Amino acid sequence: MVARFYLPTFVVLFFLSQQAGLAADQIFDKPLFLMVFDKTCHAWCDKVRPMVKELREEYSDRMDFAELDITPEALPESKKIAKQLGVLKLVPDFGDQVPSVAVCARNRNNIIHELAGPKKIEEYKDLVKLGLRKQ
Repeated sequence: MVARFYLPTFVVLFFLSQQAGLAADQIFDKPLFLMVFDKTCHAWCDKVRPMVKELREEYSDRMDFAELDITPEALPESKKIAKQLGVLKLVPDFGDQVPSVAVCARNRNNIIHELAGPKKIEEYKDLVKLGLRKQ
């Protein structure tokens, strides 16, 4: 009798995850801090990436971190990574403004807040804290 509830629940979860463009085993337990950059952007992107690394070291137990390279030759691989992260549909929102960082909700359906261009570490920390509050 108990098994009757497991199969339908699995089928519903599988169906819903497929509808959202996720693999069946992708259920995220943390919000996502996403940095979008272009590897040819040395002045600004190279300034922001060490700050993101510092944030990752401090907050990775409560937030997932990822970086996506949107240079034309790296874009196909970045799209694969974005799909695995559940944010493929959000990538076009970044356009060509690099670096851009965003915090996405745990369900990865929306961007909670985004910052374009280089900022101070305090602004990125505030973004992380916002994402943790709104998860």
